[in-house]
Amino acid sequence: MAWMHRKRDTHHPFLLLVNGKLIRDESIDPAWSLAFYLRENHIKGVKVGCNQGGCGACTVLISRYYKEEDQFRHYSANACITPIASVHGSHIMTVEYLSDAKENTCHVIQDAIVKGCASQCGFCTPGMIMSLLAMAYTEPDTRLNITQIKKAIQGNLCRCTGYRSILQAFQNVSLCNSKAVNDIEDIGKGIQMFESQRTVVPHDMSVLTRIEALIKKLFREKPHSFVGVEFVGHKLTWIRPQSLIELSSHLKKHPAAKIVSGCTSTEYHPQRVSLLKEIIVQIDWLKELHSFEIYENHICIGGGLVIAQLKHHLHHAMQALPISKRRSVKSILCILQRFGSPQIRNSATIGGCLSVDNSASDLQTLANALEWSALYFNPVSQAHSEIKSAFPTHPQSQSIIVNVKIPFTMMNEYTWAYKLSRRRFFDTAILNIASKTQVIPADNADAKIFKINLSFGGSAIKRFSLLFTYGTKPEDLSSELFIKMNNDIQKEISSHLNTHMYSITYISALAKNLLKKLYEYLHDALHPSVSSIHQDPDEMALTQLKATQMIGTTKLKDQIDTDLVWRAIPHESAYKHATGEAVYCDDIPGFKNELFLELVWSKRAHAFLKKVDVSKSLEIEGVVGFISHEDLKDKNMFGIIVKDEEIFASEKVRCVGQLIGALVATTPSKAKLAAELVDIQYIDCHPRILTISDAIGYKSFFDEHSTSLKVGDVDSALENSEHVIADEIKLGGQIHFYMEPQSAIAIPKGEDGEMELIVATQNPAEVQLLVSRTLGISQSKVVVRVKRVGGGFGGKDSRCALVALPCAVAAKKFGKPVRCILERRTDMIISGKREPFLAKYEVGFNSDGRLHAIRMNIYSNAGLSLDASSVSIERAVLNLDNAYHIPNLDVFGVPCKSNKPSNTVFRGPGTVQGSHFIENILDRIAANLNKDPADVRLVNMYKESDYTPYGQLLENSTIRQCWDECIESSSYYERRKEAELYNSTHLYRKRGLYLIPCHFGIGYIYLPLNQAGALVHIYRDGSVLLSIGGVEIGQGLNSKMIQVATRELGIQSSKIRILETATDKIPNSSPTSASLSSDMNGMATANACIILKERLSSYAKITPKLSWDEIIERAYLDRVNLSAVGFYKTPNLNWNSNDKRGSPFSYFVSGAACSEVEVDCLTGEYQLLRTDIIMDTGKSLNPKIDLGQIEGAFMQGVGLFTLEEMVTDDFGNLLTTGTSSYKIPTALDIPLEFNVSFLEGSSNPKAIYSSKTVGEPPFILANSVYFAIKDAVRQFRKQLGMDTKFKMDSPATVEKVLDACNDLYEPLIV
Repeated sequence: MAWMHRKRDTHHPFLLLVNGKLIRDESIDPAWSLAFYLRENHIKGVKVGCNQGGCGACTVLISRYYKEEDQFRHYSANACITPIASVHGSHIMTVEYLSDAKENTCHVIQDAIVKGCASQCGFCTPGMIMSLLAMAYTEPDTRLNITQIKKAIQGNLCRCTGYRSILQAFQNVSLCNSKAVNDIEDIGKGIQMFESQRTVVPHDMSVLTRIEALIKKLFREKPHSFVGVEFVGHKLTWIRPQSLIELSSHLKKHPAAKIVSGCTSTEYHPQRVSLLKEIIVQIDWLKELHSFEIYENHICIGGGLVIAQLKHHLHHAMQALPISKRRSVKSILCILQRFGSPQIRNSATIGGCLSVDNSASDLQTLANALEWSALYFNPVSQAHSEIKSAFPTHPQSQSIIVNVKIPFTMMNEYTWAYKLSRRRFFDTAILNIASKTQVIPADNADAKIFKINLSFGGSAIKRFSLLFTYGTKPEDLSSELFIKMNNDIQKEISSHLNTHMYSITYISALAKNLLKKLYEYLHDALHPSVSSIHQDPDEMALTQLKATQMIGTTKLKDQIDTDLVWRAIPHESAYKHATGEAVYCDDIPGFKNELFLELVWSKRAHAFLKKVDVSKSLEIEGVVGFISHEDLKDKNMFGIIVKDEEIFASEKVRCVGQLIGALVATTPSKAKLAAELVDIQYIDCHPRILTISDAIGYKSFFDEHSTSLKVGDVDSALENSEHVIADEIKLGGQIHFYMEPQSAIAIPKGEDGEMELIVATQNPAEVQLLVSRTLGISQSKVVVRVKRVGGGFGGKDSRCALVALPCAVAAKKFGKPVRCILERRTDMIISGKREPFLAKYEVGFNSDGRLHAIRMNIYSNAGLSLDASSVSIERAVLNLDNAYHIPNLDVFGVPCKSNKPSNTVFRGPGTVQGSHFIENILDRIAANLNKDPADVRLVNMYKESDYTPYGQLLENSTIRQCWDECIESSSYYERRKEAELYNSTHLYRKRGLYLIPCHFGIGYIYLPLNQAGALVHIYRDGSVLLSIGGVEIGQGLNSKMIQVATRELGIQSSKIRILETATDKIPNSSPTSASLSSDMNGMATANACIILKERLSSYAKITPKLSWDEIIERAYLDRVNLSAVGFYKTPNLNWNSNDKRGSPFSYFVSGAACSEVEVDCLTGEYQLLRTDIIMDTGKSLNPKIDLGQIEGAFMQGVGLFTLEEMVTDDFGNLLTTGTSSYKIPTALDIPLEFNVSFLEGSSNPKAIYSSKTVGEPPFILANSVYFAIKDAVRQFRKQLGMDTKFKMDSPATVEKVLDACNDLYEPLIV
């Protein structure tokens, strides 16, 4: 690698085996991550989605050899947080190892993903595959069960698919390496493909044997390379001793060195900016730390073993233990099940977890309560010491944990532990608790409490322990005893609160309820009965998955084989996704003299810029320069509706995250370091407007972009209603969390100011326009290209300008290509999100639940600029009706101006919020009237030929069909009775069941956007190149366009290719959004193909037996134009934006969903038990792709309504800036039973081949989960005699659910 020009001051080179090949490198920097190093070595299947070890996109299989023990360990790991120096002498397997593009082969797991239609944008797919592969190698079996699969991908995030397809695809994998047994030819039999079927390579366990032989050979041939291992970088020195003696020598020489083990703590993540020189000593290779012994009363396990090994040893040890001794082991395993991800458990060591100063450490909480002891050794003084139940404790500086003793429980001891986090699995504890209770006499129903040892930890508090002893007078297990204990615990909680994320009230209530759980456990343990036995919710989540997909096909009897319309076909890039061959923006090889850009952004929410000093930054070797508003002068404003936002702040910053400038350097690390050194001085301004309430108080609105809609006489209707309710509804925002971060490359062409950009964007035409304006050149001199995008959901519609514009400015200024790939934290801080909303309303209704009138004011938090927030507020106003007739309506909506980064569109902008508001109102009506919510909805539901509030006639409406089918398929009324029975027999666990419809208008309200173009070239060899204005962002757009072309041209799909989306092919394209891309681009593609087909029709008539290739050759010789432009504009749209009347939508998409949840009313946790969805897809162009869109949208909605909470402090700093703090659903959060059916017999004359789009509408159906949770809470409140009419703002996080379950100030009652 030419850019690695610096030589290290070390004795031996860095050696690494990657995919069976040896890499020898003289110039590594130990500050690099493994992911960075692999990608610089052109191994692009390792994707970097978060750089925090929290998304799994970078998962690789590491094979380590411990020479002194002659032992190997093969494990999955996050390459993004694995320091490159830590894998010296190891073998790394990436997804590329499993396939061969030249030989057209792929591994059976990769083929399963393809045939299971389990990839969409594909960015997460290589990591998913590597995680499952690691499970297949470490737990060899002929076929992995669903529990193994869920555990394997527990640490892998996917934002597109909804996970069901991935789980079931993996279930179909046979891991036998015998072709006869594997029956490879039958995998996916009958499935049609866009790409040619690859030769499937069976799973082969002998691969590990060959890898082990390679590593042993390396150690044998290069023995001196693994002695005295030391790597020296610019700021970091990495030392890896092989023995305690060697460790002692290093620590005497470097007394300030930091000792690391698994390197999973944030402070040791590679590629963090370090301004000070550091020396790191890695100790997890020391054989003295790898012991494991089972004794009669305890286990002794080495501090250098990882959590996964601890879990493995404990699991096997428990099988041989008597029941009484198992109790502590079982408690530990229950917590370890929720500990991190497989990748983290494979790296984090026992000693490291017990040593790190982290109150949230699950292991420390367990150790302190269950009376673990650790043997410490100080390599400098050679002193040994033992610490018991007092973690983290460091008896002397530089002491390390050699081993840990974990005692078994005695006959009279009972242990219990619990971890509560926002997301049940793969999340940091809000609060964790562990306890050991001693009773006398043992194993007796009359036993009394002798001692209780309690330990509390979590991110919300500073760790503390309490010991309750009753030696002279043992106590009965009673409410009175636990009330006294709770009083002491509450005092400790008050003095140990350690967070701005949660209130003291919540943490106190949570601690109280966890104490209730401890009481229930002890009661059941001492007085076991059949009624006390219940299924563990964690076990349910890990062991269950049932799913049916009734999607059918609508293939006509006379439909020719080459016509792929209406066929269920995997994504056209599925093999590329699965093999790592798919190219995303940052996978494009570096250009000659390429520079790297790092953004400099505001750390204040509202302030004048007193000084921006970049002098220290420019002193760094390799830093080329700085760009700011001074480079733009009068070209510094941008915006997609109004130009009201500065590209770079000039005099004043208006939010944390607003761009101030950018540093440009020859390497990413130098650019990042330079950005950190910029000295910015601020003068704070007031007011600091952060919330909608702030904006209302200060009257800070975008008034000129407000929207209102009035129908009927609301005043009179409210006055004459039998019931009137006034209230407000809050709905939080949402971060897009696309897997591929914002990315851009700008390449100056060196002639006439021409500029080419490769951007991860949904809106290339808008990027082209903004760049041309900013650079002061015509659009014809700017070309924007995009091959595919790793997820967008609206977040890469307009806000991609935040990377594209700085890149273009820098490329023009310095005359070289410039690349900017945002890190996840920066992306989440500066990029726009879904706007938070507030609705204040009055509703009038009758005793049968029928709506009379609604008056509502809707507010959205737009941020510092308008961006597209006027679109969201208008859609919220228009789509307040969702699926219901509202005879009298007066609704007003306005975006609020605040000191937040400018928010933007997100899947179903405005429509999602509007539908949530009306569903909340109907839920409140049902509660007021004590009626079944489904009955209240039905009485208000639209009928055929009704008119919407804005005057559009409903034609061919299928709302009621979807509703009726969902009622039947979900057995709604029967299951409500079952839920009632369950709730009557369970005190703290309640089930809720809820049914929700959706009715979604398809079309841009801004009429000029309802157009699309296509360009089709036919070449002499008969191959076809198709270009469209839409962008492939994972939704299967390219796949569907190829299907359209197969029908119109009558040729097989293998002849048709879509190369990329580019502004020099299709000008003035509309953004890929609003669920319209397939409709409009499909029509444009068909139009172009029909034009070509008409030109070629005479050849087939004259000589019917001519092949396609022969026809094309003759047409060429006859000088027939073999290129055609297609165009489409949506007809019959009629919209008056001033009075909000007309028909803005081409058609409507309907659906219904029924969801059932089980809520733990002591913690606020819930399990999604079952979801049934009925969706009207018309005649689906591709049923498998549409199924994926439905499931993915639904689970993204589950995230919005229940899990994904953005938290900002009082100074405007976003606190949820990565995978560790912002939680999207995982594979363990999907319904245990997930059923999706397409409405039969539906068609749609207003879209391509009678299809209907489904990208956004299913998002609304996730309301069913939110209201099912609310229904369960309502049953609990009813049991307590509390008001069943209550508020629970979305998202329904564990905190809000617990708050709704009970008054948080209620005294302890057990």
